[in-house]
Amino acid sequence: MSDLIPYPVLVRAEKKRFVAAFNALALSKSTEVDAVKLNAYFSTLSDSPIEGVEEAAIRLRNEPGAFLPDAGRWRRLADDLGLARYHDDLD
Repeated sequence: MSDLIPYPVLVRAEKKRFVAAFNALALSKSTEVDAVKLNAYFSTLSDSPIEGVEEAAIRLRNEPGAFLPDAGRWRRLADDLGLARYHDDLD
């Protein structure tokens, strides 16, 4: 039996969960969603932990502002949150 903690599941393996988080964030910012924009964000966030992406989307929805944050900002926050959770799991 192993005590290893598995690495977090990445966005690329959870497209439905990503789409739900993306749509909720986009709607909260009154942003029109199309396949090109969705695919661009999915591509940028595909190597991020899905739980971090979902948590980051909630935090970004609660920030004031009418515009969807850029994909790089969402990714940086998602990676920070996802890796912090993974680090906590290791402890």
